[in-house]
Amino acid sequence: MSSKILVVDDDEDWLVILRDFLEYSGYECSISTDTMKARNDLWSAEHILVISDYQMPGESGLEFLRYISSVYPKIPFVLLTSSEDRSLRSKAIRMGAHCCLSKSINFGELLRAILEATDKKDLPEIKYFSESYSIPQP
Repeated sequence: MSSKILVVDDDEDWLVILRDFLEYSGYECSISTDTMKARNDLWSAEHILVISDYQMPGESGLEFLRYISSVYPKIPFVLLTSSEDRSLRSKAIRMGAHCCLSKSINFGELLRAILEATDKKDLPEIKYFSESYSIPQP
């Protein structure tokens, strides 16, 4: 089975950081800056997980989650957000997201969420990405 993860975010710098972390952690990664391209990526290759930002131009992460849940119900979805709104996080879980994580992310927390969502039991040691990291907001 493939170990490819699709990451969707309109912030290209953040996409590169997540891609590098995921590849370092042993996953294949495809990245997309918009949900329409991401839909094509999902159609053309097998993915084990989708990670998406909440706030994007056009379709939001919740709207994309609704699409994924209806068309690809077996693919787990992790939503990332810079919002501290608990109702948003609760809504994402009710809509089918595996979890909703802060974009001020601890990479160990992200890796744990990936492993849990994909039913992996062993958490590998994380040496260089255990610190929290957030993209400075303009």
